[in-house]
Amino acid sequence: MSLELKEENILGWKVRALEFQNDKKIIKTVFRGQLYSSQTKPGKDKKFVQQQQITNAIKLERGSEPRNDLGIYAISLGMNFSQPENQNQPLDIDNFLKPIFAGIAGGLFSPIDKNPTVDDFQQYDDSRFKYLIVERLDDHAVEEGVAIVISEK
Repeated sequence: MSLELKEENILGWKVRALEFQNDKKIIKTVFRGQLYSSQTKPGKDKKFVQQQQITNAIKLERGSEPRNDLGIYAISLGMNFSQPENQNQPLDIDNFLKPIFAGIAGGLFSPIDKNPTVDDFQQYDDSRFKYLIVERLDDHAVEEGVAIVISEK
């Protein structure tokens, strides 16, 4: 099981991504919009909407059948923050990861015709996300979001 670090251009976002060699099942997408931290107050509704949007973006790329929840996944994220959106405060990047990973798991494992509820996101297992790379891209004055690359073995 060999991994390669590649540079990907996804809808104009340049990110580094871990990919299994000879993987034909790579999913690439970009979520554009304000990112919400797991610490955002009140934030629960905003985080939930963000998770659903990430889930739907991944479903569009993955096709009609859910992925194998027994697979092994390499997940690569390129995160871009808009400082004006965040009141020019320093951002603790790890707090943004949990809602994103929940959205990714929902996108990989939920049925195509199901729009996950808050409780559903707890059921989608992200323990098979074995290899993770998170890259903080240069902060951008206008556009915030995350580029996502998923490679499956």
